[in-house]
Amino acid sequence: MATSFLAGMREGWCCVRHLLPVLGFVKEIPTLLSIAFVVVAAAMLFRFRLHGVLTLAAWYLICQAMFAAVCWVGLQTNSQDSEWYHTTFSICFGLVLVLSVAVVCYAGLALGKPELLKMLLLIALLLFRVGYRVVLPQITNLYKPDEVPAQLSLAVFQGCILLFCGLLSWVVLLTPMEPETHRVMVALAMFWTSIGVFAWLWSLGYLSSKSVAWLHLNSWLPSFLAIVAFGWLAWQLSHLQHELSRQAVPISQQISVEATRV
Repeated sequence: MATSFLAGMREGWCCVRHLLPVLGFVKEIPTLLSIAFVVVAAAMLFRFRLHGVLTLAAWYLICQAMFAAVCWVGLQTNSQDSEWYHTTFSICFGLVLVLSVAVVCYAGLALGKPELLKMLLLIALLLFRVGYRVVLPQITNLYKPDEVPAQLSLAVFQGCILLFCGLLSWVVLLTPMEPETHRVMVALAMFWTSIGVFAWLWSLGYLSSKSVAWLHLNSWLPSFLAIVAFGWLAWQLSHLQHELSRQAVPISQQISVEATRV
């Protein structure tokens, strides 16, 4: 009885060992899906007449997809704590943050309303004040200024920038705009706000041993948020393009009828 049980356990372990590479790939599915949804959303956006905010948003989506793809490929051969990964992550994500700020600031400036510019400055000052009051004191209590981990300082910084972009995007959405621009700004506002909040929560989880769960969420939650935001954007743009094409049919038919009459 014991011998057959041990033999069964041995066979079961052999099966599990063969499935481990497959299970490891399953963990990568959220990241790969998020990249795919960002690429699809960018492709759908390029079907519209790009101008102003839409042009910057399209380039932002391309850089976001490239950033996620480069980091994913890098993690296949390098650890998350390696110097190469930190350098690559900082450069690529820095470009993404610059484009994020460019999109939202251009959207605010294009509207030409001084009250929105005042709101922009107030949001920026409020976020940095909250960051200094909530997160930074806990960092200084645990680390010396020159010993703060790079991951931690980068998470606090990106949280401030992305929350600034996300909250300002919600303010910009209060003004009238084209349907495709409105859908793009809604998706970006959802993504930037949620990722900014998560970055700060991850920072607090990094500092507290009681919030270790936040550290594990970093492996899939950002990808899930990207899937929701940009999957919704791709679906909305596809639906909008279908509606515009249906509205254009009667006009073309009317032109052809008038041409036959002539």
